[in-house]
Amino acid sequence: MGGNLIQFLFWNIRKKNTVTELVDLCREYNVDVLILSETEGLDVNSLINELKSVNEDFQIGSLISTERILIIHAFPGLVTPIKDSKHFSVYRYQNDNVLFLLVGVHLPSKREKNEKDQLSYATKVIREIEDLEKQFNTLETVIVGDFNMNPFEDGMVSCDGFHAIMCKETALAQSRKIDGYKKYFFYNPSWHIHGKATHETLGSYYYRNNQSIVHFWNMFDQVIIRPKLIEYFPLNDLKIITHINRTGIKLVNKKGRPDASRYSDHLPITFKLTI
Repeated sequence: MGGNLIQFLFWNIRKKNTVTELVDLCREYNVDVLILSETEGLDVNSLINELKSVNEDFQIGSLISTERILIIHAFPGLVTPIKDSKHFSVYRYQNDNVLFLLVGVHLPSKREKNEKDQLSYATKVIREIEDLEKQFNTLETVIVGDFNMNPFEDGMVSCDGFHAIMCKETALAQSRKIDGYKKYFFYNPSWHIHGKATHETLGSYYYRNNQSIVHFWNMFDQVIIRPKLIEYFPLNDLKIITHINRTGIKLVNKKGRPDASRYSDHLPITFKLTI
């Protein structure tokens, strides 16, 4: 591995009049794989037609009927959908050098599930993903999307959940044993952009209420990877996108928070794999 560079972009779009912005983002970041959630009402045909001006190979990779996850990519014949579910979709990417699984997620929100419920649901999702890893004999998996959990929450870090940790060196051990059972790690680079004071934004989603404990800035939109992919993941290329340089459009409002009135209450994230 280490030859081909793949640029990913994920966005929970919410507003359906974002075709122009999506195309501009794909052009600016040379996107190869576009993962979207909450696409109900989006003019997908118009989006595909416009994206072909960026790369004529763009095509829909998703077969999911609920439109909760939509994947559009520019790899004819290399990306195959293998699992469709209400809250996640799984795809196989394979060329002469590598096979990895790409999982797009939009997990239940905190309006639907409390923290214990989210852990329980994460446990179910990861078991299905592990079964597919065994089926395809790979421990090279990328999961990206709206987890509706912060990196530090139980569903993300528990060994029964995604087991996604912030320490690269620890993750490189691949797994640890808990009560005699081997539990495989994910590495979560999203820790490194959550709350970083030198960035324009402190997370991908801002929310406030009158409860006694509120985080305000959240990092619900994340990418996690199996440790075998760490050396192919350039950490500095993981970014929260706040504006589109080529058009001058800002995806944040005057307070620096996601502009929910025009675009989405979530900000997009982008990252690369060099495989």
